Amino acid sequence: IIGATIIIVFIVLVAWKDTGATIYINECLSLTGNLRYEFGLHTAESNPNLPENHDLTLSRFSLQTEWTYQPSNVFKLFANIRLLGDTTSLWDSNLRKYNAFPVDVPQYDWLMMKASEDTFRAEVWELYTDLSLGNLWLRLGKQQIAWGEMIGSRILDIINPLDLSWNMQFEPEEFENIRIPEWTIRGIYQIKQERFSWLADSTIEAFVIPGDVQPNQYADRNAPFFLLNFPPYLKIHEKDNRGEVEYGVRLGAMIGKFYGTLNYLHLYSQDLSLKFKGFAPDPINGIPFFAPGDMTLYSMLLDAKYPSIDVYGASLNYAFDSPLNLVVSFEGKWIPNQPYVDARSPLPAIRDQGTFNYAINFSRPTPLLPASFLHASFATVQLQLTQWIVEGDEEKILGSGNIKVDKDIENLVFFVSQPLMHNLLTPSVQFVYDPDDAYFVKPAVRYIYGDHWYFDVFATFLGGKEKRAGRLGSLDWADSVYGRITFQF
Repeated sequence: IIGATIIIVFIVLVAWKDTGATIYINECLSLTGNLRYEFGLHTAESNPNLPENHDLTLSRFSLQTEWTYQPSNVFKLFANIRLLGDTTSLWDSNLRKYNAFPVDVPQYDWLMMKASEDTFRAEVWELYTDLSLGNLWLRLGKQQIAWGEMIGSRILDIINPLDLSWNMQFEPEEFENIRIPEWTIRGIYQIKQERFSWLADSTIEAFVIPGDVQPNQYADRNAPFFLLNFPPYLKIHEKDNRGEVEYGVRLGAMIGKFYGTLNYLHLYSQDLSLKFKGFAPDPINGIPFFAPGDMTLYSMLLDAKYPSIDVYGASLNYAFDSPLNLVVSFEGKWIPNQPYVDARSPLPAIRDQGTFNYAINFSRPTPLLPASFLHASFATVQLQLTQWIVEGDEEKILGSGNIKVDKDIENLVFFVSQPLMHNLLTPSVQFVYDPDDAYFVKPAVRYIYGDHWYFDVFATFLGGKEKRAGRLGSLDWADSVYGRITFQF
């Protein structure tokens, strides 16, 4: 099927007459997608988890084809078929061999048609059916669900795991290209307003992931963004949640100019927690268990677990009219059983502790430049406060890497995007500041040529004295400058 897809796409592109962004093969079947090359130049010191410094962060080709079959307004079938090739380690001799596509697909998941090597991958990334049945809308299949919209933060957008293996969260679109679709049953029901006339656009949305739950995917050993460098004497047994069920429900409604949602989700943590299981003699050196000496000659047996969590969330949006022209958005969630490392245990153990995370975003279209300057449009300016608060005694828990957990952490985010040349040229910058002394800056420029060509140049700079694991300063080795060429069809 994938081979046939390549042939069909080639024939369609050769025969295609430039009549618009969507290619209509017939009245019911259409095709969109893009052909892309992305290149990243590493500009900082060496990744401490790699044996030596490297010149390239990323070199990747991709062909994404989105097929839509819609014979009526009731039924739609959608498939996103992707071909990807990674040449980073081939073009940088300082990088050792690694798997550039480590996202796992179960052997029983034959419908995904995965064909993967260390430097090549072909897959059906998304595959779902939409049904519109009056007030009820259903989507069944491999899909993404994005309930949140904050900058650089996953407050409520936490349903799908992320593929952080190739570029972490440094893409201009942030999470759009790295959410891992999962087999999901999802529905939205539009509630009639006969009894509650003061409510508008009220809906109830629910989803069930019935047994193919997977965690975040991090970079493979020796990859440019490799992070999880465990000592060799730790023998870790992966205890994933394949076969478990995740579900959630969201109520949404508009009251006047306020639109809000209430959310509940039962999920499994997307990041591992280690739990001690015992010791064993080293299998190579054969050290007896009770022999004295260096503990690195023994194997410590650990389970990598992804505990279940309950998420209670809410969101609220309000749009102020002229002259303010301001949109204020809030998202928040409370997890009463967020897993941490138990600081009171001498060996790896898991302890639950309540954690509250919220963000407030202010967004406004603003005339920063006169319209006569390069045909400038209104700029989009956003200011956001993000905070994490741990309830209870933070001295009883540790974070990733056994580091001290703060009672609260704040980030201030500033984003501005200024379209020029009738929206063909758009420079932007995102700046994240951690008052504990850390920062992240992401400048970017996009240029659109004609109807199909997109050119992006962007960069990531991180630093500061706060270098604990999970904080921005800990990634000061990840600075890179990127270029991206996209042909959109």
